[in-house]
Amino acid sequence: MRAQRRIAGGMVLLPLLAWASGCDNSAATLRVVHASIDASALDVYARNTGTNTATLFSNVAYAATTPYQKISREGDYVFELRPAGAPAASAPLTTSSVFHVSTGENATAVIAGLAGTGDSNVGLQVLVEEERFDLPAPTDNAWVRVVNAVPDVESVEFIATSSDGTSTTTGSLDRFGAASILEPVGQPLGIGAAPVGTSFTVTLTSKRAVFLIATGLSTAAPGEDQAFELLQVGIDGSTAIVQQDPIVYALAASPDAASLDLFNGTTEVASGVAFGQLSSIQLPPGDQAIDFFPHSPTNARPAGDPTGSVQLGGLEAGKRYLSVTSGFVTTGRAPALQSSVYQEAFAAAATTALLRVVQAAPDLPTVDLASTDGMSVMPFADFHALSFLDSSTAAGTAVPNDFTLAIVPSGTQTVTAGFALASQASTRSFAVVAGAATPAGSDQPLGLILVDTTSQPWVATSVAAQ
Repeated sequence: MRAQRRIAGGMVLLPLLAWASGCDNSAATLRVVHASIDASALDVYARNTGTNTATLFSNVAYAATTPYQKISREGDYVFELRPAGAPAASAPLTTSSVFHVSTGENATAVIAGLAGTGDSNVGLQVLVEEERFDLPAPTDNAWVRVVNAVPDVESVEFIATSSDGTSTTTGSLDRFGAASILEPVGQPLGIGAAPVGTSFTVTLTSKRAVFLIATGLSTAAPGEDQAFELLQVGIDGSTAIVQQDPIVYALAASPDAASLDLFNGTTEVASGVAFGQLSSIQLPPGDQAIDFFPHSPTNARPAGDPTGSVQLGGLEAGKRYLSVTSGFVTTGRAPALQSSVYQEAFAAAATTALLRVVQAAPDLPTVDLASTDGMSVMPFADFHALSFLDSSTAAGTAVPNDFTLAIVPSGTQTVTAGFALASQASTRSFAVVAGAATPAGSDQPLGLILVDTTSQPWVATSVAAQ
């Protein structure tokens, strides 16, 4: 078991294993990693309690890793955290309890927790990780020290999965806990986080040991400020922010398709998705594909060609996407089943409700969308001349909180259908026109599907025509 000592309301964590950092073993060495998601730049003092002298790490910003500094005197120390530039004699934001430094030790001090809280359980912490990994890493492997610095979850289990499907777990790490795992070098490594329900993809490029420090808030949406993310910190000081794997929200919008099963390669990623339903699919960054098959009771990929596919080119970590699948599956009806992908890119600073329209009704002509009061039609400039699977501007268009959205064939004032919408300020939604304008048989009729991106995860709601 690793030793544990209280520090700044958290834990000083001394790991199980040891690595050679290449630092000068004639003196202790110490560096600082800033992993507090809401703290501004800090001046960090490692103060010797016997001599009252301090080693200063100045102006340490979030996600920064300082160079190692020598701590030439063995003894007891405390950390003092102050806003960058604050006088050394000013009151610190927090002071740790005492920790001991021995000659020849190398350590990384991780600043964790939240600055903007009065809760000492999740407030600013200093986690001291003594860099010792006594067991050598086998060929083409490296030791990974996983630190759980996520303040708003009591515990997180991290599961690392290599390209051959082999998995390693840290076990359940309490808030501000840490564990070491051995992982392969030179290949994508999936890092799942439970119960947060998200994943990351990292690549270890060297056999030298590395820290993966989980930070941010589990409740923040990917790509937002303070989102849950990893800091990948090498012994050489290299630091990278690893954002969550991209999320694709797949919306079934074909008027005549029965429920569908979705596959990424041989893996079923969604089952029995019916018209108007939204599936959340998290995939590694890069080029991916999702294939659609008629629903079956098993989760095995069926033989033969899929009913349809969507190519997801260049998916980016930290991004979210809407994939809309529409068209007709019945032979002889056009357009045939197909998909289009729309990256979520609503204007972040907007305070009004924003709407982005996707025209996914396969038998509609080119249309405009407008506001109507029942007597007149007032077009939106951004919702003009939309053909099948076209969308309006990615940043979204400001709309009233309560209004009727009308579908109007371009060049006319004739309302094909109207939908009563009640939005709230700051709501950001896709409005997907779906269904058949002229239904045949069991076709789904023309309607509107609102995909609310301000919810986490996204939520789809069907709105019937008036």
